[in-house]
Amino acid sequence: MHEQVNQLITPHTGRISEVEPTSGYSATTTAVVTGEHGKFFIKAVPDRPGGLLEEVEREGQINPHLGGLAPRLLWQARGDGWFVLGFEVIDARPTDYAPGSPDLPRLVEAMDRIVGLPLPDVARPWVETRWDRALSGEEVHAVRGDHLTHADLHPHNIVID
Repeated sequence: MHEQVNQLITPHTGRISEVEPTSGYSATTTAVVTGEHGKFFIKAVPDRPGGLLEEVEREGQINPHLGGLAPRLLWQARGDGWFVLGFEVIDARPTDYAPGSPDLPRLVEAMDRIVGLPLPDVARPWVETRWDRALSGEEVHAVRGDHLTHADLHPHNIVID
């Protein structure tokens, strides 16, 4: 983990005793960090326009509105060229997407709960554009709207606890 990230998060974690990197797709650095104040799952991205900064900032903004569907955001840190989110660590495993898996009904339930959440004011101005280049005008209209969605449904992002 970058030394600047270590220094930036230490006020939240206390003295860091262990860093366990994890596989992450929406951040430059993801890890479970153990410090004097407990364990935290962190996502860290360079604090500069472009890249993944806006995505991770939005994740921090939307987290309090998810009604327990995601690990709770505990803190945010910005400085030394980095932006970091610190989440609670949950004991969970990746979802099994295999046909007939007992996880599939829980996956559908989770997606239904996400779609059923009211759109918080913080998200109203957001316009998702990442699919624009791959969709026709009519298809782009179909992915715009006033509902929350989860756009990255791989098994490590939908976990069973």
